Amino acid sequence: RGGDAPGGGGRWEVATPTVRQVIRNHFDCQGLLGARLGGGEDSSSCFGDSFDPRYHFDDDLAPVGGTADAAFSLSPLTLALLEDSGWYRANFERASAPLFGRGAGCGFLEGNCVG
Repeated sequence: RGGDAPGGGGRWEVATPTVRQVIRNHFDCQGLLGARLGGGEDSSSCFGDSFDPRYHFDDDLAPVGGTADAAFSLSPLTLALLEDSGWYRANFERASAPLFGRGAGCGFLEGNCVG
């Protein structure tokens, strides 16, 4: 989904059902429509090639690399993306939830600064 994501226009989001619910639960913001995509400065994708590091820098599929134990577990957001692909069934009980932004509310995502 493109366009009017909270916090900035013109951004693309993954707005599949499970991703949407995981993002809403993680940030405690029920108005979110999906997980924003971004990428590094050297990204050649106009849509984004990873989850936006401004909101998901400690997630497995962010360009800066995930949590310290990412080699042994996956985040709920990563599992949601895999499950919504139709190729996997995720066991969310085994996920390691990133701490960044957890329960911070909609203002955390809509503001100009994080912190």
